[in-house]
Amino acid sequence: MISYVVLSITLFFFTIASLEDFKKKEIYDYINFLYAIIILSLAIIHSLYSHSFDPIKYAGFGLILSFLMGGILYLLGIWGGGDAKFLIGFGASLPYLLEFSSTLVPAQASNFLLNSVSNFMSIIISISTIYIIIINCFVMFLLLLFLTKKRERQVTLNALTLLVILILLTMGFFFQVDPFLLFLWGFFAFAISFFSDDYLMDSLYLRVKKKTKFLENSDVLDSDFKTKELFYSQSTFNEGIPRNVLEEIKKTNKQNVVVRKLFPMGMLLLLNFILYGIKILSIDIKNLEMMAFLLKFLLLSFLVGGVLIMCMIVIFVIRNTHKVKKLFSKNQKYLFFAITVLLIVLSLFYTKYALILSLAYLYYFFKISKLFENSMFVLKKPLSSLVPGDWIMQDIVVKDKVYFKVEDFKLGVEEEQLQKIKDLSKKNPSLKSILIKDGIAFLPPMFGAFILLLIL
Repeated sequence: MISYVVLSITLFFFTIASLEDFKKKEIYDYINFLYAIIILSLAIIHSLYSHSFDPIKYAGFGLILSFLMGGILYLLGIWGGGDAKFLIGFGASLPYLLEFSSTLVPAQASNFLLNSVSNFMSIIISISTIYIIIINCFVMFLLLLFLTKKRERQVTLNALTLLVILILLTMGFFFQVDPFLLFLWGFFAFAISFFSDDYLMDSLYLRVKKKTKFLENSDVLDSDFKTKELFYSQSTFNEGIPRNVLEEIKKTNKQNVVVRKLFPMGMLLLLNFILYGIKILSIDIKNLEMMAFLLKFLLLSFLVGGVLIMCMIVIFVIRNTHKVKKLFSKNQKYLFFAITVLLIVLSLFYTKYALILSLAYLYYFFKISKLFENSMFVLKKPLSSLVPGDWIMQDIVVKDKVYFKVEDFKLGVEEEQLQKIKDLSKKNPSLKSILIKDGIAFLPPMFGAFILLLIL
């Protein structure tokens, strides 16, 4: 019964998110997080009702798996943050959605795969646990030294919070406890970090002197920057040195400034939580089925998305014949036609290699389609319509000062960057529209792939 409830919820959120993505090219966070929270709540209720930890375990495994896959695809720039966040709730739904699909892992291969994965995970857990305990102890020692010196009140409180979190996590690795208790232990440590100060992860640092001319955009200054002409409060540098401020500072004659070299606490805590998840979520056949289901879903999503892009290119070619002629030289047209004919002929005579030849053609077609990118997907967008996550394709320059470069938006414009750009537009009336790289709404292809999975 609960599987049908999860399926209904998944279809509902797919519909809502797809409509939002299609209309606005944006998926609101409340849709993604509400979906994930509802599914996790159902898994907890199911676990309590059945007196078994399995529903939480499998939902957690799916969540972690989809979070990692979505994060990788987001960092590679293949899709936006909204698509990656939606995948979190979908991943938590996987153990229930499996009931509506055929077996994805062949029976004869399941035992071999299970033993291989289990042995591999056991080795990884043993080695990783030793290393993470050593690193945690070393960082706790650094935090104790850090707390012995007088700091700002908030910095001291943050360092103390980090110390408590690491003590909790390290104790969880030392003691052999029930998976459910280990889950609660890790969740308590996560809750402390989640509700703590925004700059919690920046509280452990070293003070290092650095020459002004070698300063970088990512450097965090440890104090106010003062010269006869300039004064910038230290709070200006909490997120690094703004590009326009960096240029002004480099023009000064000040030789040395003190910067903070931050310890990567965020990465350390993330590794701790991932290892907690691996220790809690033992691998079995159902986990393998979930991995296969998610992989098949993603492949189908890219297939549907690829077909959609090809259709868009064909429509664009039909509507913009004159523009397309300018994109290709005469030799490129003949070369593309010759390769197409050659691959078709080879596929007819060498059927065994048809798949490889088809992939070669798709690769060449992809290279050709890149030529359409600037014509089809790079366009001007009014600043008022810009939303977080949009890929800006131009430097932001006001009165010959470079405030942001294209590289600053490689993962999409962030909320703070967008607000800064809007503030700059008030000083520069010409900054009313910005070149952005548009793309297809990817939630509808994902929805289509999910429907195909249910039908096939």
